[in-house]
Amino acid sequence: MKKERLLLLAALVLCSSLGMVFADGDITAPGNPVIGLPNVTGGWPAAEAPQYGIDNSVDTKYLHFNAGPWGIIISPTPKDTVVQGVTFTSANDAQERDPISYELFGSNDESASETGNWTLIHAGDIPDFIAGVGRKVKTTTPMIFNNTKAYDHYKLMFPKNRGANLMQIAEIELLEKPAAGWPPAGLIQTPDSILRTPDVTLALTAIIDDIDSTSWTIQWSQVSGPATVDFAGQANQLEPTIDMPSVPGTYVLQLDVTDDTGNVGPADQITIRVWDAATEAAMIAYWPLNEGFDVKTVNDVTEDNDSGELGNYMDLHTDPNWVPGWIPGDGENNWALNFTDMSFITITPNPEAGDPNLTNLDACISVSAWVNATDWDGNRRIMQYGNSAVSDDENIFRFLCEGGNFVFSIGPGRNNQITTPIFDPNEWHHAVGTYDGQTLKVYFDGIEVASKTNTRYIPIFNYLSQVLYIGAKDSTISETYIGDYMKGMMDDIRIYTYPLSLEEVQALTLMGQNSAPVIVSITAPEELVLAGTQDVLLEAEVFDAHGDELTYQWEQVSPDPLDGPVAAFSSTSVEDPTVTIADAASYTFRLTVSDGEFDTTMDVTILVSNADCTRVKEDGLLMAGDLNEDCKVDLLDFAMMAANWIKCNDPQKAECENPYLVD
Repeated sequence: MKKERLLLLAALVLCSSLGMVFADGDITAPGNPVIGLPNVTGGWPAAEAPQYGIDNSVDTKYLHFNAGPWGIIISPTPKDTVVQGVTFTSANDAQERDPISYELFGSNDESASETGNWTLIHAGDIPDFIAGVGRKVKTTTPMIFNNTKAYDHYKLMFPKNRGANLMQIAEIELLEKPAAGWPPAGLIQTPDSILRTPDVTLALTAIIDDIDSTSWTIQWSQVSGPATVDFAGQANQLEPTIDMPSVPGTYVLQLDVTDDTGNVGPADQITIRVWDAATEAAMIAYWPLNEGFDVKTVNDVTEDNDSGELGNYMDLHTDPNWVPGWIPGDGENNWALNFTDMSFITITPNPEAGDPNLTNLDACISVSAWVNATDWDGNRRIMQYGNSAVSDDENIFRFLCEGGNFVFSIGPGRNNQITTPIFDPNEWHHAVGTYDGQTLKVYFDGIEVASKTNTRYIPIFNYLSQVLYIGAKDSTISETYIGDYMKGMMDDIRIYTYPLSLEEVQALTLMGQNSAPVIVSITAPEELVLAGTQDVLLEAEVFDAHGDELTYQWEQVSPDPLDGPVAAFSSTSVEDPTVTIADAASYTFRLTVSDGEFDTTMDVTILVSNADCTRVKEDGLLMAGDLNEDCKVDLLDFAMMAANWIKCNDPQKAECENPYLVD
């Protein structure tokens, strides 16, 4: 029972951020008075005004042009309603306009206004929109809350969306409690949803979201999978630990919850991938790019032989063109390809090639390439495995520079991707992206530079006759989108069905003539409060895959040493110098590391301020006996203590002064 009480407590906490659909309790209706927020002239198109957010049609929407936060005031009919839940339906257009958080306020003013008396009822995230949903799709993750007060007017605000400057919503529902009470919602939690043989033990936890029941019936079941899952008598437990079958493949498990009054909640499902390295790990594509002059086909040297055709949107037959390669081990046949003038390689996968190959990626992947970009202006595609230039709805992966950052993206949209600052152009760099079904990683020049872990296994999008492009998004993109084409050289491109280890990544990096040193990190305090002159150690961690002899150069970038205070370095040519700081300022120090061929830089900023007694008080660092808060304990503090020595202010005792007595 103790464990169940803890799970119930966790469930009640989760109510603050979850949401569920119960249409019979929707108090909004077409024709209810509404006010868009911010209420400005020209804030929305006439055909996409605030009233279209509650017109019970997913084919219309409320669109606000202004920067957030955005919102709407709704005055339902009848009045005096008690709202305990919300649902939202995504609109037809760009996903980045979807709101991802909300704040609901209530008011009983005679009339509703933006500046009226509003009471916060509830605030939380919109989990479905955070995860990403299709267009015209209603939220199903619960967003309910234990409000008991009735209001006449409601103000709903959306503080954040997925990143656009506009906000859109197709439908808003404010929900009263259903007549039969709220059904429960079961949420599956598991630390791992991709299992690697032979360790296939799976720990599951059912978190129950229910604001008006305290006991439930739990039922776990199998929906699909290549072998039968044996729950071993634990199918009715909150926290079963089961041994999944060792048969590789995708399994779908389901949780059903019924409360003590018979309400059945919506089922929650989780996908579990059992993965076997012995049969599923392989390099499925490898283009050394060593064919050389006048050759218009590049060969995949794996058994699958997914060869590629050189092409150019402008039909310039000399482009992409062959240049000296970057991999010494390729011997005399050492070539690379230079991409200019909207050129690309088209890889049309061969479904008959066998198993595994480019047509059956589902759980894990690694993508590797040597790249020397002319520039990173625009969305420079290194590789993209998708459907067409018009839509990203069927992408298998993207490997590119987008908006000045490197992006490794798995699947459609932008929900399962990782972003990190890109390396410099006009230099050879080795880039690798890996995905193990839950965690995305990016490596530059033999070192991990970014990582992101999803809460659940997300499969790679299935093969539907997509085409893999190297150097472009699609062969049909016009000159209007020249930023979508790669500009620069590429060499030694590989794709694997498993996540490469750090050691394997570094082995690939070592194949190049050289690789740039990587500044992994610089450790230094973000903020420093001066107490006279202080010394600060700047600790740099630097990696070079080729083990080259490195030189270090530190400098002060800001304040300008010619105009502002100057910090003194113990040495500017060592890896970990000490800087002596005597004046308050925001200091930025830059480290440049060179192997004689490549230079790498990184900045670190330290905010240095002077402290006074006011700051000590603000930071809560006064001494216990400092009664007058002057940053010292002296006779004046003792005098104040003595003056109150025999006094008391307990209002329950007649001999004491009443601190609540009003003069």
